[in-house]
Amino acid sequence: MLAKTKQNLPHSKETRKIVSALVFIGFCLRGQEIWLQCNIIPFEGFGMLVAYSTTNLKIYMAVVTTSPGKIVCEMKVEEEHVNRAGNLHGGVTATLVDVVSTTALLSTERALPGVSVDMNITYMNAAKLGEDIIITAEVLKEGKSLAFTTVDVTNKVTGKLLAQGRHTKYLGT
Repeated sequence: MLAKTKQNLPHSKETRKIVSALVFIGFCLRGQEIWLQCNIIPFEGFGMLVAYSTTNLKIYMAVVTTSPGKIVCEMKVEEEHVNRAGNLHGGVTATLVDVVSTTALLSTERALPGVSVDMNITYMNAAKLGEDIIITAEVLKEGKSLAFTTVDVTNKVTGKLLAQGRHTKYLGT
C-alpha cells in the first residue's frame, strides 16, 4: 500500500507534467493507492511502481531514485515471476524493460510515453527465486519523433548484469 494520498502529492512543475502524461494513458486514484491501469507509477518516495502483464500478473517494484530521463527500481523475485527452473521468467524481464523504460521517458521534459517500435533484450545470467534485483532505465536520446532507452537488470547483492534491454519508442511528430 502506498502511504501518500492525493493531497500529499508533490506539486513541482516536473511532477505535474508526469501526472498529466499519466492522465493521458489512464491514471486513476482508488482510495489511498495510486494505480495506473496498465503500466506505471513513476514517483520516487511513493514506494512502488506497478506493472501489469497481459496475463494480469502484477509486478511490484520499489522506486529507488528518479531524475529526468532516468529511474532506478528494485524488486524481489517472487514465486509468480519464475519459470519451471526457478529463474526469473524472460517474459517478466521483457515487461520490466518495457515498463521501466517508459517510466524513464515520462520523467523527461516532454513526458511522452510513446509507442514501442523496437525492443530487444539480451539475457546474460539468471535471477533466482527470492533474489533482489535492480532495474535501471535511462533515456539515451529523445529526438523529434523517436526515443531510445536502455535498461540494465542487475542482481542487487552481486551487481552481476542479468539482462540488458534496448527500447525504441515512437513519440509522434
